[in-house]
Amino acid sequence: MGDGIVLVEDWERRVRDDESLDAQVKDKYISLLSTHRTSPTTPTASLSDSEERDLVSAGYLTSPNALSSMLGDLFMPPGSSNSLASVSSAGSRAATGTLAAVGGAGAVHDSGGGGSSALGGTRGVRPLGLAATTGKEREMTFALPGTGIYLKLLVAARQHFLQILKSISPRHREATMEILKEKWDGNTPNDPVNRLKRERGEWAGVLPGKTKRWREFYGMRFDCVLAECVGAGLVELFDTGAVGMAVRGR
Repeated sequence: MGDGIVLVEDWERRVRDDESLDAQVKDKYISLLSTHRTSPTTPTASLSDSEERDLVSAGYLTSPNALSSMLGDLFMPPGSSNSLASVSSAGSRAATGTLAAVGGAGAVHDSGGGGSSALGGTRGVRPLGLAATTGKEREMTFALPGTGIYLKLLVAARQHFLQILKSISPRHREATMEILKEKWDGNTPNDPVNRLKRERGEWAGVLPGKTKRWREFYGMRFDCVLAECVGAGLVELFDTGAVGMAVRGR
């Protein structure tokens, strides 16, 4: 959560096309991008306070502490994971509550995983991360406008999906695809019978626009949040052999 790669040319074009920033601020920011290609953070000594505020307001810089508030939302499933070993060993040496206590910004890469840091040295791309730093010099994290909002939406959607699964089956955390989809959509069946009832004004259920899916998740489709949770290793699919495919929490 929070890792990705972006082509340098696309990133620079996005900055150049932003009319809310002065040309001098754009030049300084692009210079920082070029200087710190392999790091998700950058020192801000070359920026004035007003320039730094402008870049933060525009969404191109963010606080290094942004990740610390999301570490609990990484949704690492229980079990034997290589990354768990690095987190465990780090916790015995680092102070409680620090980024180092959970393995540091490179915990995934140290344990053999992939992500932005591993790709940071690739020519033409740079990391898009929210890693914290512990240096004495003030540093900020590179960002793109809208990234934080997107990650917040993704985290909330994952949490809600898992809550639905747990509410259906608190003990086994299992449910059929059909029941899960109906719950995600807000108990608003879209079968032909219910569509005809709504057209005749006979249906007394909750309108789709009033459901949590639309009020909080902007209409995110069931297959999208399901694929996200499967890809993150939070749930798995299995064939019941009787009522079709089902979902099980891991």
